[in-house]
Amino acid sequence: MGLLRMAAKAGIAKKIWVEARKPQNQAKAKELFAKLTDKGQGGDSGPGAAPGQGTRARRARGRGA
Repeated sequence: MGLLRMAAKAGIAKKIWVEARKPQNQAKAKELFAKLTDKGQGGDSGPGAAPGQGTRARRARGRGA
């Protein structure tokens, strides 16, 4: 049973590896990581912050990094 489970995991890992090497999937991954990174760098836009005071709002007004 353990051998079958290991073979299934290896097959799934191989499929993910092959799909990740395709250019269109690399572009999707890059876009996803950029979106996640942008959300993660919100700084003061987390819970309790005043609406419209986050990083995106400052960038839109031209006063941010």
